[in-house]
Amino acid sequence: MTSFLEGRVLPLADRMDSAIKKISAVVIYLTTGILLVALTLNVIFRYILPGGGLNWLNELPEHFFPWMIAAGVILAAQHNAHIAVDFVIQSLPARAARLLAISIQVLLAVTYLIFAKVALNVSEIVSVEYSSLLHISRSYAYYALVFLAVGVFLTSLSFILRICLFGLQGLPEPNAEESIV
Repeated sequence: MTSFLEGRVLPLADRMDSAIKKISAVVIYLTTGILLVALTLNVIFRYILPGGGLNWLNELPEHFFPWMIAAGVILAAQHNAHIAVDFVIQSLPARAARLLAISIQVLLAVTYLIFAKVALNVSEIVSVEYSSLLHISRSYAYYALVFLAVGVFLTSLSFILRICLFGLQGLPEPNAEESIV
């Protein structure tokens, strides 16, 4: 069973993690770039145009900022740098630490799966509402929550596999400045 997991499932998990990281990084770069350009243009237009800036540029953060935050949360989870109490796990014997870590990841997976369903339902509810100037459905910002929930759910599944195969050593090490230990 372990050889099947290591030979077939782990490479699949590695590819999935890599894709999640790349997609999240692209989302962060795109949204940050769009928001930076919009803010810069609006500041410039405030000085050029007699009526001030372009009002529709003020709506862009409402649509893009949630995607930037969601991608950042997913990347933090992928790097095992989300909020965690490391010293509790590290103070336990190896077997207990492994069981606690798996339990935490199962709880996270279940929670984010439920969160994805709720966010999808809310997205559908607000799909009839549109922003006043750009006329973009308000549901697009809520789809960022679905993206976040699915990304962290998949990350938790990957972590469960890694903990089962390699123990806590199978998880990525967060940067020293992101850890309390």
